[in-house]
Amino acid sequence: MTIKSSAWAWGKKIKLGPGVPAMIFFLATVLVANAQIATHVRVTGIDSGDETITGQYTYLPGAPGLPEGPTSFQWRSAEDAGGPFTDMTGATNSQYTLVAGDDNRWFEFEVTVLNTDGDAGAPVSAMLEFADGDGTAAAPWQIGNAIQLSRMALYTGAAHTNKHFLLIRDIDLDDPHWSDGAGWLPVGDTSVPFSGSLDGDGHAIRHLSINRPGSYYVGLFGRMCPAQAHARVSAARTA
Repeated sequence: MTIKSSAWAWGKKIKLGPGVPAMIFFLATVLVANAQIATHVRVTGIDSGDETITGQYTYLPGAPGLPEGPTSFQWRSAEDAGGPFTDMTGATNSQYTLVAGDDNRWFEFEVTVLNTDGDAGAPVSAMLEFADGDGTAAAPWQIGNAIQLSRMALYTGAAHTNKHFLLIRDIDLDDPHWSDGAGWLPVGDTSVPFSGSLDGDGHAIRHLSINRPGSYYVGLFGRMCPAQAHARVSAARTA
């Protein structure tokens, strides 16, 4: 493998004050030719039942016109968003179809692009949170199952004041993972309220169960920020 590189540097003289020697700072950048990479890596789909989820990416060649070679993929899963994520045996395609035991887990897709010269780029990964979308009003995050509904809790508080969500299926919470013990954990609380919007689009959320006798602000949402005019839930039913 041949790597071609070039380096450049610039310096800037900064005077810090009387009697203090001037200092020169240098920034050096090494440009490596043929360093291809995967960009816009994302995962879409509904991660429950026997559904198929899909890893997507864009191949960015290190040199103009250098085709993509035999890129490799790896799916990983974990019990929660914090990991650890472990490799899934045989899950080495850009798509993965869920099997028994996969429900209510988190999935991560890793792609390592190669060019036709056999040069590999750095591995790039993305985690599945929602079925599709980017959280904007024009393309709300799409929610298709219970665990995706619960992931709204990742986007509460002052840092997430304008996030948009859309139900694309009826959601049934009649599963021990969501109904046993204390049951559903409300989205948002007094310290990090929910201040986005959820459009139910006429879909139902069924069998919501909460058993938290010592808690206030319980429901599908625990606390919604009253200062945000767009904090709302519309066209959704609970049963």
